[in-house]
Amino acid sequence: MSIEAITKLKEELKKAKKDKYGNIIGEAVVTALCSFCEQEPEFAQAIEQTDKTVEDCLKHISTKIKGNGISDLDCYRHAVQFYFPTADIHMSMTIDTCGKTDLREKNISVSHSEKIEKAEPKKSAITVSFDEIFGD
Repeated sequence: MSIEAITKLKEELKKAKKDKYGNIIGEAVVTALCSFCEQEPEFAQAIEQTDKTVEDCLKHISTKIKGNGISDLDCYRHAVQFYFPTADIHMSMTIDTCGKTDLREKNISVSHSEKIEKAEPKKSAITVSFDEIFGD
């Protein structure tokens, strides 16, 4: 069922008349919703069976924007709850300080004196949950 829901979301985004906020958040919101459809069959079923549209969803989110913007978490939460009012989302982020380098693959690190030395790969990941930071 998720394939039908994902197809529906993508097609509706193409046809949607978007305001300035919808133009900014539309792609990211639909990408997140598609991901949620893949994760949760019940959510995918709600998307597939509803008369609500992506255009209406983006308008709904736009009404929630205060000031100059909205956090990604709040944006996705409003989108999910637009389609499935009792649902909520949880988000966590992980930092990998060696993620965009090839040092980990080569098993080397750069010392403070700019010399390259053989070393064990550093485990440099920090995980933080938004739920832990901001609470419920």
